[in-house]
Amino acid sequence: MKLAFYKAFQNQATWLDIFIALVTFGRYSHVEIVFSDGMSFSISPREKVCRFKRIDFNPDNWDFIELVVTKKEEDYIRAMEYKYLHCTYDYIGAMTSATPICLQVSSEMFCSELATELIRNSLSYRRLRDGCRYSPNALYKILGGGRWQK
Repeated sequence: MKLAFYKAFQNQATWLDIFIALVTFGRYSHVEIVFSDGMSFSISPREKVCRFKRIDFNPDNWDFIELVVTKKEEDYIRAMEYKYLHCTYDYIGAMTSATPICLQVSSEMFCSELATELIRNSLSYRRLRDGCRYSPNALYKILGGGRWQK
């Protein structure tokens, strides 16, 4: 299982990708949870709802972080995702994720909030804070930047 982070500064990016990356102080605008069978789960402003999807990840547009989870934990995380399928995209939460304020609506989520809430169900990542505190850039920095310790 891994996380895929979408690079905002490349040809396929939209103005919203660039805006999200800029206001969250980094190079990423989106994150996907990618399961060992290749199926992805996330929510994006493009699709506006939580969804499962098979994505052909172009490595020029994405960076990846391998997660330390057991097969049992991966199966549990995948099962937990069904409770989020009703959620719609949280624009305000996404924009405030880079601030000390955590504004949330219970039926709305943004991609890194969703990813954090789900991977917190595994033993290795239980110490992550509330998902609304992490932009894609903050999540990448804490998990991939060498600061995360199991």
